[in-house]
Amino acid sequence: MKEGKNTPRFLDYRRNPLPLDVAVSFHLPAGCEATARELILSQKVQVNDVIERSYHRLVCRHTDIIAIDGIIIQKCLPMPRYYLCYKPRGVICSNKRNEGIDRYDAVYISDWLNIAFQRNNASESVDIKMKTINTVGRLDEESEGLLLLTNDGSFSRLLCDPEFGLSKTYRVVAKGSGFDMLKSMCSNDAALVRQIKDMVENGNPLDADGMQSKSHICFESCQVLDVGRLASQHTSDDSYYTLLDLTLREGKTHAVRRIMRNSGLRVFYLSRIEIEGLDEFSIAKPSNLQEAEACGFIPNVKCKTIAKDGNVMLDNSGPTITLNPGYIIELKSCHVDKIFSLRTR
Repeated sequence: MKEGKNTPRFLDYRRNPLPLDVAVSFHLPAGCEATARELILSQKVQVNDVIERSYHRLVCRHTDIIAIDGIIIQKCLPMPRYYLCYKPRGVICSNKRNEGIDRYDAVYISDWLNIAFQRNNASESVDIKMKTINTVGRLDEESEGLLLLTNDGSFSRLLCDPEFGLSKTYRVVAKGSGFDMLKSMCSNDAALVRQIKDMVENGNPLDADGMQSKSHICFESCQVLDVGRLASQHTSDDSYYTLLDLTLREGKTHAVRRIMRNSGLRVFYLSRIEIEGLDEFSIAKPSNLQEAEACGFIPNVKCKTIAKDGNVMLDNSGPTITLNPGYIIELKSCHVDKIFSLRTR
């Protein structure tokens, strides 16, 4: 991929020298409230017995000796760690609650990860993990799905850089109104699917000059999987549901929900089901509304179809490693290599 003028430089910290602040962040002293950069700027960090004042200084994990207040933190710095988890709903990907917005029973990502790491029998101290492990991007409180965790800042920037744009696919169940009018415009189910797709695409237009408006959200593709009327006790209610996949390369805040809102639809269920380069991993992917309801994604919403024998049919045709809510897996070097290699295409 061609580098843009303002595209940041990405280093593979596993094989290249790494900035001093990154190296120090791996071994912050217990109870230390200061950040790695603050320690360096306050002249408390030595490299090879010399005080270092620049956090941009590149250090080698194998030859340079780093100390904080004269105490050697480690002669050979540890390798960065990379994890993939299935974040359930009700988990806030930040350490600050939005009063009046977040659910009262929602939990912070740090608290949830502590529990999840313990549940998955982590072999090392959870406290050490949580000082440096951060999420790569975010999923909002009511969304679920694949979420990357790492202490590698370069890797995190790589996945969040809008110019580079690793694609991420979201499965969405949304609700709309005016089903009778919508269906009268379509001669068959295929035309109905095309109409929903046009609604999504036309709901996010460019302005008159061909530039992005404030409400415009770029997305790469939209695939409509299912459309139908929602059952209701009121005969005058002609609400409908649609299940679709949206693929985006730029992660703006609440991007998928804003795309749906611009299209006149309201999101019931949202899950990040794929991240480019990690196609070996799979999560539950309901193919219709009934399956989503059976999985507990959207309770109290009825659908016209019933799964065969009452079983939930999941998409297991491709990937072989399936993650369940709360599951955390450490990525192997081959997985990280694959993501880094995507940038050189």
